[in-house]
Amino acid sequence: MSEKFYSLVTKVGQAQIANALALDKKIEFGDFALGDGGGSTYDPEETQQVLKNEVWKGKITSLTVGEKNPNEVVIDTYVPSDVGGFTIREFGIRDKEGNL
Repeated sequence: MSEKFYSLVTKVGQAQIANALALDKKIEFGDFALGDGGGSTYDPEETQQVLKNEVWKGKITSLTVGEKNPNEVVIDTYVPSDVGGFTIREFGIRDKEGNL
C-alpha cells in the first residue's frame, strides 16, 4: 500500500506570509503540534484551524532556511522519548497567537 504525505500552508499561514513579505517582517512561530488524525489518514485542508486529533505539542527546537532553496523553511522539534503510543499522521506549526 502506497500512501502520499505532504505539507500545506493554511489560509491563515498564506495571509501571514503575504503580510510578512509586504511589510518586510518575520512571522513569529509558537509551537509544533503532532496528531494521530483520529486513527486514520485524511487530506488536510487549507481552511483547517486545528489538527484533527492533536496528541502532543512542544517547542520548536530550530528554524532554518533551506540550503538549496531560500523559499524553504526547515522547522525541527524534539519529541521526548517518554511520549508515544500513537502514529503521527498530521503535524502543525502554530504562530505565537496559536494560529495553525
